[in-house]
Amino acid sequence: MPAWVQLMADSFWPLLHAGLVFTVPLTLMSFALGLALAFVVALIRLFGPAPLVALVRFYVWLIRGTPLLVQLFVIFYGL
Repeated sequence: MPAWVQLMADSFWPLLHAGLVFTVPLTLMSFALGLALAFVVALIRLFGPAPLVALVRFYVWLIRGTPLLVQLFVIFYGL
């Protein structure tokens, strides 16, 4: 194996590990929070009082009706 390949392999794995150490917990935490929020929204939509049901329906309508890129811009830039 050429020396440059070994050098790249030696520097690649620590960087990959460092990225995974941050990314995997963030992914799991985001999944858990999203699942909990979806569960609460579904329960409110099914069994909640009328004003909360209307609010949750508006929230679902807003999230489903806007493109994901627009939502990402709003979250990232805080518009």
